[in-house]
Amino acid sequence: MIFMKYTRQISTVIFCYLIAGSFSSATAYDFSAGVFEFQQKMAKKGDAQAQYKLAFMYENGQGTEKDLNKATGWYKKAAKKRFPAAKMRLTYIDTLKNGFKPEKHGPWLAKLKQDAGANDGESLFLLASMHRDGYIVKKDLKRSSSLFKRAIKKDVPGAEAEYEAVQAILFSQQDRQQKTRANTEKANSEKARTEKARTEKARAEKARAEKEKTSQQQAAERQKAEQQRQQKLAAQRAKRDREREMRQRQERERALQEQRARKAEEQRIAQEKKEAEEARKKAEEEKPLVDKSMCKGKKAKFLTTCR
Repeated sequence: MIFMKYTRQISTVIFCYLIAGSFSSATAYDFSAGVFEFQQKMAKKGDAQAQYKLAFMYENGQGTEKDLNKATGWYKKAAKKRFPAAKMRLTYIDTLKNGFKPEKHGPWLAKLKQDAGANDGESLFLLASMHRDGYIVKKDLKRSSSLFKRAIKKDVPGAEAEYEAVQAILFSQQDRQQKTRANTEKANSEKARTEKARTEKARAEKARAEKEKTSQQQAAERQKAEQQRQQKLAAQRAKRDREREMRQRQERERALQEQRARKAEEQRIAQEKKEAEEARKKAEEEKPLVDKSMCKGKKAKFLTTCR
């Protein structure tokens, strides 16, 4: 709740800062025409501080139209009455009118920084304003905030409002930076996630392609192995067929040889029988009618064939 309240206050200060323009004077704490009229009345009476404040309001257009010439006139009057900050402001207005010239305004800038270093309230305020606007010196809101904070401790009027305004700008910048950083981190995270998804997808596709390639290679190897197996089986079948055919041919030849051998044997036997028969017949034809061997012995005398 405290943070939200502080944030709303900061936002309000930023809004006022953007509408009213940048604060650039120690009397920026009051813009009302009533204050201007009061300071004008007191200045005309010769009050040096009122003359300084009136010049300041003319310089920054606070409660009246901005008029650097009138501001210069009132600063001169205050300076004549030995109001230290008036002389410093006169040189500052000269830089606004004619531009900063190192050879002319360098000593003034060095003195301004020296006085701010010595904690002079008005010098702190002006240098803080210059750092805030990036005029003559480097734009540095953190440096500006630090100088305004020191001016507050010196009770410089308007310093607190300027400090809060600069803090609001810093807060806004930090908020933008945080948002930018968050958006950058988100974008980087999204980019990393997308890249990771792309990498994982590519890896998955590569793995799938490799798996498919391996599967195809394995299928090709199986097909090749099957072809080789079929070729081997075919070769074995062809070999068996050749061997069977050879055995059959050999069996046929053996059977034929056996048949020829049987036939030859039959022919031989038949020839032998024929020759035996012919020999028998021839022998019978040549054989005598009486067997002389039968006519031998005691019984031969009884045989009529032997007589």
